[in-house]
Amino acid sequence: MPPGALLAACDTWVADGFKDDDTLVVARRRAIWALYRYAGVRLVELVLSDDAQLPKLEVDDGECWTLHVLGNGRKTRSVLLL
Repeated sequence: MPPGALLAACDTWVADGFKDDDTLVVARRRAIWALYRYAGVRLVELVLSDDAQLPKLEVDDGECWTLHVLGNGRKTRSVLLL
């Protein structure tokens, strides 16, 4: 886990940065950082796998969000997003 000062610097950079980029690109970068920072999703797990059709986001009737990713050993891992 990175030191707190580094995490705070990255949080500031993500919040204030990317001003010259396309809105969709900015939203994607911020989502990736939030998933890494707060949900423990590894960056490699967010890479699209065509054969596994992952990552995939599901929302159930109770509005609970679950992110399905391809984890270590190419095993599916489910991450509950509250």
